[in-house]
Amino acid sequence: ILFLLLLLRFGAILFVYSSEYFYNTMLEENFINSTKIIEKTKSELNDIKRRNSTIIEVKEDAGFFSNVSSKYDKVVQNLDISKQLQLLEKNIEDASRNIINLITIFFVLTILMPIIFLWLLIGTIKLLFKFEIDNKKIIFMLN
Repeated sequence: ILFLLLLLRFGAILFVYSSEYFYNTMLEENFINSTKIIEKTKSELNDIKRRNSTIIEVKEDAGFFSNVSSKYDKVVQNLDISKQLQLLEKNIEDASRNIINLITIFFVLTILMPIIFLWLLIGTIKLLFKFEIDNKKIIFMLN
């Protein structure tokens, strides 16, 4: 029972340090890169939202003659908008891939690692209870 209690006592500490080591060596760089790409996409979407809101406000304030001159500007911007949309589509695809990476990291750290650790802990406990102490051999060794 003493071995079981020691195993349970230090098993939790071992689990925490092994999870931290696994994260630092295997997953941390991927996590940081994915988070940066998602933040970049978020800021780009906010910039587009801000630009569109200013364009709408300018159109509401403009009169008829300024509206005619803005038609030409609108045609020129449409060409640029198609490039922006292609770039935005690429950024959103990258962000979605990185969101999947973050979900995978979360799954590994919160579900898979504890299950593996519990499996190893249960296996160790089974081995501990299969171990038999033969008192006759101990007495013979002491004599």
